[in-house]
Amino acid sequence: MIANNAFCLFPQEGRSKSSGIFLFEGVIVCRSQGLQGQYGCEVWVNPNVVVASCFDRKYKAVKENLSILSAKPRSIVVSLSLGPISCSLVSLHAPHASSPQFTSWWDDFSDVWDIATDNCKHVWCGADLNYAFGRHDVHPCLGGGGRNVGKTLRHPISSRVMSEISACGCKVVSSFEEFCRQEYVASPYTYCTKDESSYSCIDHFLVAGNVSTSSRSINHIFPLLLVTFNDHYPIMGFFTIPPSYVDKGLGSRRSIPYDVKRVGEPLCDAVFLGALSAARAVPLILEPTSHCRLLEEIVVGAACDAYPFKKDRKKQEWVSDISLKFMNDRDQVLREFQKRKKSLHNASLFAVFKFWARGYSLKYSIIRGFYTRSYLINYYRAYAKLWYHNRHASAYVEMDKLNMLDNKSQEIEKILADAVDITSIHRHIKSL
Repeated sequence: MIANNAFCLFPQEGRSKSSGIFLFEGVIVCRSQGLQGQYGCEVWVNPNVVVASCFDRKYKAVKENLSILSAKPRSIVVSLSLGPISCSLVSLHAPHASSPQFTSWWDDFSDVWDIATDNCKHVWCGADLNYAFGRHDVHPCLGGGGRNVGKTLRHPISSRVMSEISACGCKVVSSFEEFCRQEYVASPYTYCTKDESSYSCIDHFLVAGNVSTSSRSINHIFPLLLVTFNDHYPIMGFFTIPPSYVDKGLGSRRSIPYDVKRVGEPLCDAVFLGALSAARAVPLILEPTSHCRLLEEIVVGAACDAYPFKKDRKKQEWVSDISLKFMNDRDQVLREFQKRKKSLHNASLFAVFKFWARGYSLKYSIIRGFYTRSYLINYYRAYAKLWYHNRHASAYVEMDKLNMLDNKSQEIEKILADAVDITSIHRHIKSL
């Protein structure tokens, strides 16, 4: 996992003796306790992978960013909250259709999925459904690939699995041909019986929210295929978790991410207490570290909302409100312009390196225009917007300065008219 720079794994049949979050050979392992030496689901997270970046800051997962929301022998729900990234990681192990646990597990499936979606609408799940979708399973959440066709394991035609999957609002991305590689589409089997007489596709990736899958990325993990073809074949894929900007100070560089000086203001205190009373309850059945981290996230998030740092520009007495508004807008546009400028610079460097790596000998201007067209458009748009705001802000500030100087001159003329000696004149001028 570390050698191949994989970020997350969803193993089943971990058979762990206890639930919790552990560090195993450099990998963060979130486990659910097995039952009588069986079952047990896990979520493995690689702490060496850069999950997200914001400007010059890069985010990597640590134990404190993960919390177990639900841990059962056949399922585990883990919360990932890291900088601008927030999502729920789910590992599922459904029983066979002939198992006595089949009905009860699928009755509980919606509750497990609700726990994941209540934490965050973005859900990424690796599931052993022990059910092969067939031609009778038709729904927009299911694609045409990975169907139970050809020499397969016989399953009873059950609408229960399809109804639960479609009701939860998820998408079985590993069943869509546009997300799978050609070799996987040609042989979409993930399980083989012990006598090697039947094959089926019962392992899938499920996503919800805005988690996207890269085109032609889902395939078997050939280095991990077992020597004997009588078990599950692991699959892999490339996924993108959208930013949601939920980090309300937990990853801030400030020691205290909210304005302590505003604590005690009636309006701010009312917002803080209201946020705490409206926060979701954190059950005590969770693993202790996860329970404390979730409580900390609620309290710190409420404090950051209730006691934010004041970012307004200090207003001079002679600056009008409309001038101050234009100055604040100009500062915001300036930050956006600097961001576009840096993106254009990085894209230009990438274009030059790409052509150099391929051995092309084109001029830098041609390379830059071919690969950075969209970045140039955004850059010039931001520049035009900055020029507009800077022009208006400067004009209004100049008018305020002229008004201020005119008022001062009138006051000085009045002092000169009313003064009786030079000492009083100097005293009045210094007070201006």
